[in-house]
Amino acid sequence: MKNANAPADALGMGDIPQTPLGAGPELDHDLLTGLPNARAWSHLVAEHRRRHPDRSWLAVVRVDDFAAFASTSGGAAADLLLVDAAAAWGAALRGGDVIARLDGADFGCLVRATELMSAFAVVARLRAGLPAGHTLSAAIVHPDAHEAPLAVTARARDALGHAGARGVNRVAVLLPEAEAA
Repeated sequence: MKNANAPADALGMGDIPQTPLGAGPELDHDLLTGLPNARAWSHLVAEHRRRHPDRSWLAVVRVDDFAAFASTSGGAAADLLLVDAAAAWGAALRGGDVIARLDGADFGCLVRATELMSAFAVVARLRAGLPAGHTLSAAIVHPDAHEAPLAVTARARDALGHAGARGVNRVAVLLPEAEAA
């Protein structure tokens, strides 16, 4: 009978438990910040909206001028900024709110609320969690009932790009077309 761990045995790892691909928590969490990652984001958005269809806002936030900061201060300082921000943000959120690292300096935040002002309040707490001298820009969107998680995230990122083109420390708000009319 052939040993299923033959390649592992050949490398001297026969006694090390082999984890199947997709089973490790690192696949759903950002290794730097410990927050859920982009892979987990779509699932979190879908589940959040399933549970709270009329009570959710989504924000995409970006640490302003992050690339310039990383270039001038170095990668270690940039990483520390993200780690510190993620820790402060996790502590600032209310029960039911979720934050995830999408990529680079972009984070997604699900806000369980019916009112836009509640979403603004969450973004204000995220801003307050950044170290002095740093700002963030955000796009807050109210997903429509049939919008896929990736579509609503893309819509928020697009709005964030437009807000960022007008400067730093900005907040853009997008309502579904039915509400904006």
